[in-house]
Amino acid sequence: MMERWRRSVFGVEQLKLVVTLVVCIHIGCINGATDPNDAAALRVMYGALNSSGQLTQWSSNGDDPCGQSWKGVTCSKSRVTELKLNNLGLSGSMGYQFSSLTGLTNLDLSYNSLSGSIPYNIP
Repeated sequence: MMERWRRSVFGVEQLKLVVTLVVCIHIGCINGATDPNDAAALRVMYGALNSSGQLTQWSSNGDDPCGQSWKGVTCSKSRVTELKLNNLGLSGSMGYQFSSLTGLTNLDLSYNSLSGSIPYNIP
């Protein structure tokens, strides 16, 4: 009697639906491959640059720098570790969140016309 009640209340199709919903909710909660602070810093930087057409794949909205292979960006796990944007004719500034890129180990912005200073907390 109890077994028949369980089958009728929670059948195979309902179980499939529950599993699908759990998987979809879990995947939907993941923001992307990039640490949220690093992604925000690069989005702000992109918006602060005047000649950002050189930066293929870059975007100032919710795109993912590590997951979408932005030009000049190298990641290790979820952190941006290298930013090589040399000789691209970029102008403008690095943006106000650049100091959030604390996982950076290699930075090359040479031969551009950028303004501002490099934050002291960048390794």
